[in-house]
Amino acid sequence: MVKRRIRRVLEGRVALVTGASSGIGWAMALGFADAGADVVLVARRAHRLARLAQAIQAKGRRALLVIADVAVERAVKRVVDEATQAFPRVDILVNNAAMILPEQRTHETSLVDWDRLLAVNLRGPFLLSRLLVPTMLQAGYGRIINVTSGYKAEPGFGAYSVSKAALYALTRVMAQELRGTGILVNALDPGWVRSEMSPEGGKAPDTVVPLAIRLASLPARGPSGKEFVVR
Repeated sequence: MVKRRIRRVLEGRVALVTGASSGIGWAMALGFADAGADVVLVARRAHRLARLAQAIQAKGRRALLVIADVAVERAVKRVVDEATQAFPRVDILVNNAAMILPEQRTHETSLVDWDRLLAVNLRGPFLLSRLLVPTMLQAGYGRIINVTSGYKAEPGFGAYSVSKAALYALTRVMAQELRGTGILVNALDPGWVRSEMSPEGGKAPDTVVPLAIRLASLPARGPSGKEFVVR
């Protein structure tokens, strides 16, 4: 566990974190609460989200649980509807939910697996961004953080590599499209972090928190369209 003192730089903000039931999603949600934000927790496992919500509420912040699959459009619409009913707006969107397939050569990947992975890792962030950006534009403020791995090409993990490279491209495109609107869009590459997808070795999930808070609290003239790597 990394011990740190977190300044309340997100006081009054609302953050929505997907894939919040474990790993870096869990750690970022707790970190945002420590920094003063209320948090919308999105994942598919209700019992784990309930535990996380209790931990956030113990810090004096509000937590909204939404059980949803980000690959499904109607589920994403429900996420946004529930979030905007519970809070005036969503200021910070963290597209963290992801899946990975067992190691296999790309030509051996089934179409079903390929489509499912891209739906979670790429379509989910697109759907959430598409629904939340209009309200961010109205507010003149938004911070979107896409959890990526840049343009890394990992043999045996073709679908995952493609999805994360595409998400980084989406980050750069949206940053240019939204320049001057008060919305900043950046990519966060956590590097090798221990998780359910990668349980062996790697950094502790909470090593990602300081950079995530920094990106969530960037000033209006802060960087956009960039990739930030956890060292």
